[in-house]
Amino acid sequence: MKEQCEGVCSDGACAGVCKPGSKHCAQNQIVEKCNDLGVWTPAETCMHVCSGAGECTGDCKPGSKRCGGPTELTEQTCDESGKWQDVRTCPNLCSGGSCSGSCMPGTRQCRTETTPEKCSEVGTWEVEPECPSVCTGAGDCTGECKPGARDCDGQTPRYCDQTGHWARRVTCVDSACVNGVCGGACAPEQLQCGPSQTLQRCNERGAWIADKKCPFICENDACGGVCAPGSQMCNGTTSLNVCRANASGYDAKPCAPKQTNETATCMNNACVSNCLAPAERCGTQYCWKLDYGCDTCLSPYVWRDATPTDHACVPIEARTRAAGENAKAPSPTCPAGETHRLATPGDQVCVTQASRDAVISENQLSPSRTRVTGGPPP
Repeated sequence: MKEQCEGVCSDGACAGVCKPGSKHCAQNQIVEKCNDLGVWTPAETCMHVCSGAGECTGDCKPGSKRCGGPTELTEQTCDESGKWQDVRTCPNLCSGGSCSGSCMPGTRQCRTETTPEKCSEVGTWEVEPECPSVCTGAGDCTGECKPGARDCDGQTPRYCDQTGHWARRVTCVDSACVNGVCGGACAPEQLQCGPSQTLQRCNERGAWIADKKCPFICENDACGGVCAPGSQMCNGTTSLNVCRANASGYDAKPCAPKQTNETATCMNNACVSNCLAPAERCGTQYCWKLDYGCDTCLSPYVWRDATPTDHACVPIEARTRAAGENAKAPSPTCPAGETHRLATPGDQVCVTQASRDAVISENQLSPSRTRVTGGPPP
């Protein structure tokens, strides 16, 4: 009796594990088909479910979730056969197949007496701009004022009630209405003199405000005078007119030098001190009248005179040293062991390194050895 092969017959012997052409379901929803050698090979991957003899079926992938139903508020889960099954109806929002949110999208309510809020598309309450008055009902802004607020309607105080409406009180008499209360610092339209020669007027709220700047002086609650107190104007070139404190007129004040070697003149409505020629400032606050100009040295220092423009203040020995060095002619290059002196820019006299170091030190100390650094002129 011949044996019936379960798979295929090859070379007189049974082989393979399946009947060629048959199908079955493998893992991960894969359909496998038996080839001519009786071996299972992948044929296709089912979009949803592989069932029975390798057939792709179902409407969804097992384990997946979605929001369904007429209003898409039903939480649904795909079962093992690939069919959607209702789990529950969401009270507010269904998102990604799960119930979520704390409110129904689009609904509104009042968070506080003045703050409305609206439910977002993801089911969360989001604050909206604050109401100018009150928030009532389903997040509606109503009323004409904020409860508890006070202000004035002209000179009549008023108070905002809990419904957001104004309630009038007794009109102020002989005072001003300020922040919903009779009072203030003055009666409306009253005048007075304020700081900096400013005429002030009492406004409708009982507060002093600047009405105008007086051109000269403010006194007796009015602008007056003929000049601004303390203002100045030149009277010729040597005298200054200064306005009196009561603005009634000017007093003449002669211009006088502030310090030695200066002369005073009146310019641009002010007394100005300038150096009296040939005196000059020399970079200081004083006027110097020196025989040798701003580079004049303090005693016992003298100019080094290494070059025609060398005014470095040095001891007499340094001047003697420089004079001796000048016996050598300038040279663009120096022999070994020597370098350019450079007492001033372009100085090409060749000297020893020790002499060059001395020049550097002397140039650094020179400014402190000039007359203009030794205190004010006598």
